[in-house]
Amino acid sequence: MELVDSDFHVHGSEDFPFPVSIVETDFKNGVFQEDQIDQFLYKNHRFTSLEILIQDLQKLSSQLNQNLLDLVNNDYNDFIRLGKSINGGDDLISTLSEDLKNFKIELNTYKQKFTCMDDDVDNALKARLLLIELKTNVKLNLLIRDQLEVFDQLVKNVHCNVEQLRKITSVYLSILNINEYLSKGVGSLQEKSHFQDQFVQAKISSIYLEFNSFIDHVAQRSKQEKDNDLRLEVAKIRVVLQSR
Repeated sequence: MELVDSDFHVHGSEDFPFPVSIVETDFKNGVFQEDQIDQFLYKNHRFTSLEILIQDLQKLSSQLNQNLLDLVNNDYNDFIRLGKSINGGDDLISTLSEDLKNFKIELNTYKQKFTCMDDDVDNALKARLLLIELKTNVKLNLLIRDQLEVFDQLVKNVHCNVEQLRKITSVYLSILNINEYLSKGVGSLQEKSHFQDQFVQAKISSIYLEFNSFIDHVAQRSKQEKDNDLRLEVAKIRVVLQSR
C-alpha cells in the first residue's frame, strides 16, 4: 500500500493519517474562511507534496469550469431571451426619463395654478365675509333705529300697566344690547357708521335718562295707587338694570 492515496479520508485515530483529496463540498460546509486558508488545509487535509495539492486544486477548478459551462448550455435559451429583453433597453429608459421630466414640469405648472386659485378663493372668501359683516351692520342699524322709534312712543304712556312696562323694558334692553354689539365692531369692521356714531350714541345717552325717569315715575304711581303687581315689576326691572 502506497503512502499517498487520494481515496482515503483522514481518521482522527491514525497516528500518521493518509492524505485526502480536496472536493467541492469542503467549501460548502461553513468551515472554510478565505483569510485562513493555511489553517483550513492543515486541519482538514494532509499532503505528501505541494504538487499533489496543486493537482487537486487544478482538478477542482476544471470541475467548476465544467459545471459553469453545463449551466450555461442547459439554460441557453434563457440566456438568449434575457439578452433580447435587455436589447433596446437604453432607448426605453431614455423615453421613460423624458416622460418623467415632462410629467414633473406639468406637475409644477399645475401646482402654481392651484396656488393662484387658492389665493383667489381665499381673497373671495374674505370679501364675502366682509360683505356679510357690512350687511349685518346695516341691518342692526336699521333695527336699532326702529327700536328707538318704538321706545319714543311707549315712554309717553306714563299710565302703563305691568304688560306695557315689560314691553318698554324689553325694547330698552334690546337697544342697549344692539348698541353694545355695534360699538365692539362687527367682525373685522373697525370703523363705526356715521349713523351709529352721530345719532345712536347721542340717543342712547338720552334714552338712558328717559327710561330711569320713567321707571321712577311708575314706581311713585304704583305706591300711590297701591298697585303691588306694578311695584313688584318695577323692583324686578331695577335688579336687572343694576346687573348690567
